[in-house]
Amino acid sequence: MGYMGNTGQSFRQHLHFELHAGSWNQSKSNVVDPEK
Repeated sequence: MGYMGNTGQSFRQHLHFELHAGSWNQSKSNVVDPEK
């Protein structure tokens, strides 16, 4: 469902969640914006 961790410029652990239309790809060209 997601990955939890503390990487990059985050200050605490958090859950990263993405929604993709179709299969996941490394360029993330098919990421869905949940606010649209």
